[in-house]
Amino acid sequence: MTGGAQASRTVLAVSLVVLIATTALGVLLWQRAPALLGAAPPAPADVATAPLRLPPDVPDPGGYVHLLTGDDGAPVRWDPCRPVHVVVRPQGEPPGGRAAVETALARVGEASGLVFVVDGETDEAPTTTRALTDPARYGARWSPVLVAWSDAGEYPPLQGGAVGVAGPAADPAADRLSWVSGTVVLDAVWFADNLPQELGSRRAGAVLSHELAHLVGLGHSADPFSLMSPTYQSVYGFSLSDQAGLASLGGGACLPG
Repeated sequence: MTGGAQASRTVLAVSLVVLIATTALGVLLWQRAPALLGAAPPAPADVATAPLRLPPDVPDPGGYVHLLTGDDGAPVRWDPCRPVHVVVRPQGEPPGGRAAVETALARVGEASGLVFVVDGETDEAPTTTRALTDPARYGARWSPVLVAWSDAGEYPPLQGGAVGVAGPAADPAADRLSWVSGTVVLDAVWFADNLPQELGSRRAGAVLSHELAHLVGLGHSADPFSLMSPTYQSVYGFSLSDQAGLASLGGGACLPG
């Protein structure tokens, strides 16, 4: 989302993925909902003075949308000079689930230039009121991105056929907004049903890639053949427009604070 969202300094961050079985392959409809905010911790020890790596140099055909832009029109993004830390809750994880998540993280990391670091496992349950800091569990730092397998009973946003909810969150008190944490919640049953099948595994990979692109800060595309389209039909990889959008979010200078 862009434009007027920054006026209230409220960060819209979570995307909802709904599976509608209207064809043999199904149609995926993506929506967004708000995420919660927290207080700023001290700078981490692993922050660098230069970007950890650069995004690929790809042609920019336009057509992509940033989830949020700042007052200067620049996209809200992660700091390229520090890794994006991730933790995974293993409860309910289907066979092949961890590998699928790591493959999608690598794909989005390569396209954006951002460095994802999986810190390990957590017992944190997904909630719609997740704070950006949790010192008792994670210490004096931003809460790492949480990846959790769940269902609609535990996590209501998965109701109505949703297969995943994901997105970044920012500190609204910062002089310049940047993504500092995030959440990815995945429907365990849907992934368990799809991952063992060749076509289903490709669809699962597409869902994860789409969701993680939202986590990076990419919004929906008007191009129906883009993986970032609001509706998905037989698209398994990022279009050139998607790639350019991801590169625009992973490049640039270090962010202060």
